Amino acid sequence: MKWVLYTGFLVALSQWTCTEASINPITIPAIVSCQPAQKMYEITLAHPQLKFAWSPDTILNRSNVINIQIKEVDNPAKVPVTLNVKLSNGDKNWSVGNFTLYPSDKPGEFRLRINNVEEIRKKVHASKEKTFRVEIDLDTKPIKQNTNDKLMIKISEPVFDKA
Repeated sequence: MKWVLYTGFLVALSQWTCTEASINPITIPAIVSCQPAQKMYEITLAHPQLKFAWSPDTILNRSNVINIQIKEVDNPAKVPVTLNVKLSNGDKNWSVGNFTLYPSDKPGEFRLRINNVEEIRKKVHASKEKTFRVEIDLDTKPIKQNTNDKLMIKISEPVFDKA
């Protein structure tokens, strides 16, 4: 009986058409993304450093790659942009590496392997610190400090990954 009712409903629905006298159909907007929006962080000439706090478990659980996504770049003068990445735990810093935007006004995604990960794991495990940080610094040396260059880079929070 349910099948007959369902089939009858589909037949009636298929015969209904939109005409000038009928109601216009509803337009349903397309869903762009099902993922929650990521928070963006900005690096500028006035604020050339970002610090992200992480639990030591992140590095202790065999993560050895940092993914950094540059989402937006506003660099009308196309000045060279190099970003340095390091890990920090209390008073100890470990350089992870650096990357340069090329072209210098385009976003991109960068994966940096943590080369000395075993040494870092030992130090983090032995440390009493409850957090460690990922620090991203804008290298301002190539940028002339006396210019009025506008520079803004939007970065999403770094993600740790396994190789």
